[in-house]
Amino acid sequence: RGYAIQARVNMETIGKDGTPHPASGTLALYQPPGGPGIRTDGFGYSGYRTNTLYDSLLAKVIAHTSADDFPAAARRLSRALGEFQVAGLDTNIPFLRAILDHEDFGAARITTRWVDEHVAELAEAVASVQSSAPGAETDRDGFAGARVDSRDP
Repeated sequence: RGYAIQARVNMETIGKDGTPHPASGTLALYQPPGGPGIRTDGFGYSGYRTNTLYDSLLAKVIAHTSADDFPAAARRLSRALGEFQVAGLDTNIPFLRAILDHEDFGAARITTRWVDEHVAELAEAVASVQSSAPGAETDRDGFAGARVDSRDP
């Protein structure tokens, strides 16, 4: 009863044409999500050095809901992926969230060809989110990290 959805978090980015691009580096931070209805199976740890000669799978994140509510399971998985903290290399998490957050996915209007047919739209959604992410403007204004305003209670 209910729904379970699995997302495979890979050490790669997805190009505008849908081509995966392997990522490598050393994990500076690896904090998988958890909580009710979330299970993460992974092997990462801070300090782990990746190698593009091997499988790019970093973790499997599974969201479950006992309710007969597929959109709720999709929202739970998207939220969990948003809480997954990885630093030191790129992952496909933004692409996975673009899929999960798309209205077609929540409405179960998808097929095995759906990603191929919507890859440009999904890539654009990823680019839009990344350019508006916290810290994205730090390159333009010359500051890194958060700014603290002592006048703000």
